Amino acid sequence: PARLLLNARRGARFTAPSWSRDGTLWTVESKADQSRLWVRRRGKPPVLAAHWGLSGRQILAFRVARDGVRAAVIVRIDGRPQIQIGRIAYAPDGSLDVGSFLPVSSELQDAIDLAWRDYGTLAVLGRAKRDAFSLPYLMPVSGSAITSLGVGALGEPRTIAAAPGAPVLIGTRSNGKDQVCRQRSADKSFSQWFCPTPARDPNYPG
Repeated sequence: PARLLLNARRGARFTAPSWSRDGTLWTVESKADQSRLWVRRRGKPPVLAAHWGLSGRQILAFRVARDGVRAAVIVRIDGRPQIQIGRIAYAPDGSLDVGSFLPVSSELQDAIDLAWRDYGTLAVLGRAKRDAFSLPYLMPVSGSAITSLGVGALGEPRTIAAAPGAPVLIGTRSNGKDQVCRQRSADKSFSQWFCPTPARDPNYPG
């Protein structure tokens, strides 16, 4: 949002916006060694979270859960992206405490984007140790084993979107064109990907 950009520090970038069910917008302004969490409630100006537990880290992606009390991030730790889950606490005066972040899994390297599939599962773009390229995976927030999602070529996947009961969507670039891919059968983990839509950065409403 333009108003947030006016507050951006030199050299900083914002993560893609994330919305909770009440229409609140969340985004992290991040530099190489610091970050701040911006929150904009519907009809109100953006404010900084009173406490942000990853203020000394670079944040590559931020997604608030639909329950509004958890957040998933890709944070750079010792030069490598790491997926973590934290909690969101609301003070009586309306201020926010977003912290207590803990790693979810060490199975993926070089994670580039993530989304909440449902209450207990993330959809993540990343590279497992056996992979040469980034691919989509389902990652339980409990720390259980990740599972691959779909088969077939995806070009250069860049963004991922997910929602309960809906197909996972992949924003990818192939042969110089932006495309959105989904599985032919969304209820089958190993269904083939196909890319019928010329678009980029798919998203589901909160």
